[in-house]
Amino acid sequence: LILAPLIENFKIPTLITTASHPDIVKGKKYIHRLCFSDIDQANVLIRGINKNKYKRLYAVRDINNSFSMMLT
Repeated sequence: LILAPLIENFKIPTLITTASHPDIVKGKKYIHRLCFSDIDQANVLIRGINKNKYKRLYAVRDINNSFSMMLT
């Protein structure tokens, strides 16, 4: 996300392989994502939970890790 404005400004075609944040490609012309977005991953998880009719779900997160906090 930090480099996105520079990439767009200098028109550098870029393929991001691991960035899952939805805003990394939103409105961008030169940045493309290879992996699934966080939203896609969450939807698959929710479908799996609903399909298996789990009554309880526990999420373990690292409060010192912003990525872990965002996902949970």
